[in-house]
Amino acid sequence: ELPPPPAEEGWAVHLPLAGLVLAMLVLALGTDRFAGLSLTASVTLLVPPIAIGWIVLQERRIAKAALRLWRHLHTGLPAIRLEVLTLAGAGFSGAVLAAGMQGGGGAPLLAGLGLPAVVVAMAVPWLIVGCGVVGMTPVLAASLVAAAVGDPRAWGLPPLVVALGLMSGWSLTSVGAPFVANSIVISRLSGRSPFTVSLRWNAAYLLGGLTLASAAILALGAVL
Repeated sequence: ELPPPPAEEGWAVHLPLAGLVLAMLVLALGTDRFAGLSLTASVTLLVPPIAIGWIVLQERRIAKAALRLWRHLHTGLPAIRLEVLTLAGAGFSGAVLAAGMQGGGGAPLLAGLGLPAVVVAMAVPWLIVGCGVVGMTPVLAASLVAAAVGDPRAWGLPPLVVALGLMSGWSLTSVGAPFVANSIVISRLSGRSPFTVSLRWNAAYLLGGLTLASAAILALGAVL
């Protein structure tokens, strides 16, 4: 299957959404710093009013915004209940499994392979994406890989190097795995299978991103 033809709009069409995300980030960080709330609590507190304000700004009328919000609450949110359940379940499973793997993680097994520490770090995003392709969500995959690697200082690596691999793998799994919420939602909207959306349309982006992530980890490991 071929991807849909490119849209005629330029990149400027994404600027309002980018501004919204940036504003949300600044507000969440500010609340975290000055109100004494955790970042998670700040995001949870700020997202609903920001989302409602965004709807009002788009509709320009309170009545139309209220009708749209009502429809979203009664049809939009129930339609993605499986995705929300999957994400919540993966987060819980990842926390439980990661806690069960504490106490060294998979460091002894990895050490037995005799690989250089930086090679292990470079493999982290590939392992996370591989776990995502076989059915794990990014939360679960990143939690398991992080627990398996263990304390990066035991390998002689700065934690920032492994953190870069974890965040890169998490981000790329969100666009390159067929079982994540993003692929499922886009599959539903486009009428194509999640495998087509993730592994065919995004194949070049995924492989390029993994290669770039490994190169960045190697460079960061050489500098720190």
